[in-house]
Amino acid sequence: QGTQGHVAYPHMADNPMPRLCAMGSALSTYQFDEGTEFFSATNLEISTMGVENKTANVIPADGSLKFNIRYNDKWTAETLDKKLREILDTVSTKYTLTINDSAHPFITQTGEFTSLVQDIVTQETGRTPALTTGGGTSDARFIAPYCPVLEFGLTNETIHKVDECLSVTDLQKLVIIYEQILVKYFSK
Repeated sequence: QGTQGHVAYPHMADNPMPRLCAMGSALSTYQFDEGTEFFSATNLEISTMGVENKTANVIPADGSLKFNIRYNDKWTAETLDKKLREILDTVSTKYTLTINDSAHPFITQTGEFTSLVQDIVTQETGRTPALTTGGGTSDARFIAPYCPVLEFGLTNETIHKVDECLSVTDLQKLVIIYEQILVKYFSK
């Protein structure tokens, strides 16, 4: 947050953009942790940085920065909120921070269900899948409180890229694997 003014009279304004850039740098370079037994290190990625300024001769009143954090089981929404404010306060206290926490880390312990899926994937592909928590969380977080959750799908080489694509052969194989999982799971 700053004070709008003309660029020719910077002493009569307060340009928030240098602080916003410094805040972005402080957030993106901070090492939250080194990971845990089941999760990789907490990761913050800046996804949007902007200002609603349509001209080059006006110092803007404010700017915005959006980021996404994929955090592990060392953190909660509350402890992350506190840490983020500590980091930002080292740059400036002239900001508003709004947290939207919608994804808590969870673990499905290995067991009968995970073994069933691993066996079917190995049988159908000839490759043994690794059980990992890479990529953070997904909509599986809504199901995890009620039953064991295991995610298995296509590879992520082009995920969310302009040229996101998949192999039709891989998709067909995936359908067969899903069908086998359902058949074996419900035939017990």
